[in-house]
Amino acid sequence: MQRKTLVLAFLVILISGCGPSIEAVSEQTKLSMQEKLNSDENLKKYDLQVRSVTAIHESGNKYKGMADVEGNGESHQVTIDIIADGKNIFWEAKPMAFAFVLRLKPKLPETAPIAPAQDKSIIWSVQVASLSSESTALQMMDYLKRAGYVVYRTQTDNKNRIFVGPISERGEADRIRQQLDRDHQLKGFVVRYLPQPATITE
Repeated sequence: MQRKTLVLAFLVILISGCGPSIEAVSEQTKLSMQEKLNSDENLKKYDLQVRSVTAIHESGNKYKGMADVEGNGESHQVTIDIIADGKNIFWEAKPMAFAFVLRLKPKLPETAPIAPAQDKSIIWSVQVASLSSESTALQMMDYLKRAGYVVYRTQTDNKNRIFVGPISERGEADRIRQQLDRDHQLKGFVVRYLPQPATITE
């Protein structure tokens, strides 16, 4: 924000038609100031908070006000003029009343967290069964291939492990796992694809 005279003014419409109390003037001015600080293009980036406003009646419908404004954890006193006629409240900050913001650090804009990049070297599979019977394993593989899946099996420790894959994206592997559960009642789980000499694709 450039170093220039800063004057803030705002009009508040009161609900009551009778003369407002000191407490009402103070509270309405506080709410109005906070609304203004939250919307003003030059000031909203400092995340200023109006902690309180103390109004003192001068004469007629004129009041002097002292606002306690907090910024970056520090309290600053801002002098304002207030006019309240029973229907409206008009307040105005003195020139350079908010000059203290020039010493404050603007609030950094919130940014969405960046998702970690996926390691493209990792390939995935969905393991759907581990069977001791080779004939049963071959039947399951045939069933899955007829359903449109790419399948393979490994043989280790007298077990025939049936996999759907390989799959390049983890998200796609999770989707296929859910589809196998939903459409074929096969409770599989996602594993890393590890090619090995014992891999058999039929």
